Amino acid sequence: MALLGGCGGSSTPKPQPFPTTGAGVGTSIRVANCSDWQNGTVEARRRTVVLLRGFAGGPVGSSKGIQNGPVLDDSRAYRVLQSYCANQFARGFKLYKLYERAAAFTDAAVVALGEVHDELVRVRRLGCRETSDRHTVG
Repeated sequence: MALLGGCGGSSTPKPQPFPTTGAGVGTSIRVANCSDWQNGTVEARRRTVVLLRGFAGGPVGSSKGIQNGPVLDDSRAYRVLQSYCANQFARGFKLYKLYERAAAFTDAAVVALGEVHDELVRVRRLGCRETSDRHTVG
């Protein structure tokens, strides 16, 4: 009997939901920094993203127009924090500050800037010198 790969299913596991219980990285969401992020487990990091969403997305001011702070998609937030905290110079950066600043720029124009950043990070990781036919990094 021969089994055919790719028929009727996917070998890619479904992404697990971000945990809503348990501890995050650091002693408190208000003081957790990139060093805590780097020292945390994947599970603690994922929990931290949920805590940050709750913190940043809470009530703001008394405006009728803006009642809650902006939030990021959990997967996007995880990637943003991974990207920043991978840098040695960022070890003291507060996670909530990074999260809130990224969440403040969620419209389509700024998302495009995030995609440019992601592309530059990808190129840097690959060691490529060219990002497109017309643009060069470095």
